[in-house]
Amino acid sequence: MYSVYKGYKPGIYNSWDECKKQINGYSGAKFKKFDNILDAKEFLKHGETNVSHIDKYIKNEQGENPPSNNGICVYTDGGCYGNGNIISYGGYGIYFGDNDSRNVSKLIKGSCTNNICELNAILEVLDILKSEMDKNIEIHIYSDSEYSIKAFTTSGDKYHRKLWNPKPSNMELIKKGYYLIKSKRNTIHFHHVYSHTNINDIHSLSNEKADKLATLGLKQSIDISVNLGLNKFKNGKYKNKTLIEVAECDKSYLSWYLSNKPYKKEYIFHYIIDKFIN
Repeated sequence: MYSVYKGYKPGIYNSWDECKKQINGYSGAKFKKFDNILDAKEFLKHGETNVSHIDKYIKNEQGENPPSNNGICVYTDGGCYGNGNIISYGGYGIYFGDNDSRNVSKLIKGSCTNNICELNAILEVLDILKSEMDKNIEIHIYSDSEYSIKAFTTSGDKYHRKLWNPKPSNMELIKKGYYLIKSKRNTIHFHHVYSHTNINDIHSLSNEKADKLATLGLKQSIDISVNLGLNKFKNGKYKNKTLIEVAECDKSYLSWYLSNKPYKKEYIFHYIIDKFIN
């Protein structure tokens, strides 16, 4: 079957003759042949399949996914509440398969960002699979973070050539992963997947499971988040308030300012709700 993303009438067609009618003479036509309806529908929606090979080292001209028996497939995800703010906490998830002992759900303590969480997830995969890497076993890492994939491959190459000057954000994390991967590019392959597609293909479902593991990692921080956050306010009447006092406060408590920057009160509400309802 053929999926026409750009043509006279975008859609899915069962024969080449039907497809040709939609693309012949159409400037910038974009179409692709598929063996299953799910991938065809995804291409029709996004203009590409759910798994895209975005870097020259792992580009697959046929757009085919690696077979499941060809090495190891693993999915990573990371996320952060209060992304980039002084009060933030993150977590990441690593999914190898259902009931796999290597699956990970972990909290990242301290100020962090979504990108830091995504990078840490991939770094832990490299640590978990060190033995397999040493044996040159094929490893396929699936992530919805294009930033992280490029940081360890194409962007990392640019940083390396420029001797890491100027320093990129998250340089130490990137350098650690980049040099681990650099000599293993024939056996370590990155694949970008779209998140929250609501498509029931193996990659979307596995990405969702990695996302759930990351969320579980975040929830590990609920017991400490409120008090850690409050203690970071150096100036303010409510610096030493306890969790219970926060829970009983009125909304005016939640309009704090730090360095002339308003702190979003919904973060505090989130802490309270998660703590006392879940």
